[in-house]
Amino acid sequence: MVNRIIKRLFLLLLALLFTTIPLATVYAQGSTIVSPEQLEAIRSRCSSAQISIQQLQKRDAVARINRGRAYDQFMNQIAAFNSRLAYNTISIPELITISRELKAHVDQFRTISDQMYLEHLGNAIKLDCKNKPTEFYELIVRAREDRDRVVGEVDKIDQLIALYRDQLMVYRGTLSTTDKGVTQ
Repeated sequence: MVNRIIKRLFLLLLALLFTTIPLATVYAQGSTIVSPEQLEAIRSRCSSAQISIQQLQKRDAVARINRGRAYDQFMNQIAAFNSRLAYNTISIPELITISRELKAHVDQFRTISDQMYLEHLGNAIKLDCKNKPTEFYELIVRAREDRDRVVGEVDKIDQLIALYRDQLMVYRGTLSTTDKGVTQ
């Protein structure tokens, strides 16, 4: 459900960008070149865009916070499970490796979503976009790139969670086989 909300918010941001700012841009040496027509369109619509971005930022914060909490709970459960395995001298190195990788991606999710993405959105909201339309556009582009990176991290985290589950099922299968051999 949270993934669906994030996808909707992502689509809303894209729709906002597509309807508010023309997309024909050329990148040259790290800066954005925007045509005079595009600059005028940005100037004329940037106030309404800033309001939409502000609303998006508020809705997006809820989804990011909820996802972060879910990740925290899951990571705590994984840590407890891995500790229990270690306490019982059961070695499953695949789970430890996946856990470490998962933690790294959760940390990266937080760095991108809580720092970079929020910073770019906040700066776009605060900027005098009528007088600095190119900077406004660049901030929106950066925020969109950050959001794409957040989506990539979420996808990777989902893959790692599925891989962790698969490894648990493999281990469970070995337990079932071992238990059958002992009881016979």
